Amino acid sequence: MSDSAIGHVISAAVGDGIEVHIDMPSSVGGGGAGPSPGWLFGAAQASCLATLIVRLLAASESAGRFTAVDDDRLTGHIRSLV
Repeated sequence: MSDSAIGHVISAAVGDGIEVHIDMPSSVGGGGAGPSPGWLFGAAQASCLATLIVRLLAASESAGRFTAVDDDRLTGHIRSLV
C-alpha cells in the first residue's frame, strides 16, 4: 500500500508482473488515480458471468442443444439491464 500526493492508492501485485493500482474517486476523498474497489468488484462479477455463459453455450452447442437467439431481442434485453 502506498500513500500518494493525490490520494490513498492501493497497489496489488496479482502475478506474472501484473500490478493493479486501486484508488477511490475524488468525489469521496480519493485521488481517482485508478479504478475503485467497487468498480473492480463489478468488473470481476461481469467477466466471471460472461465466461460462464460462453462455457455453457459451448457445452450446449457441442451436445447439440444450442438454439440461436435473435440478436435484436438479446441486445434490447442487455440494454434494459444496464
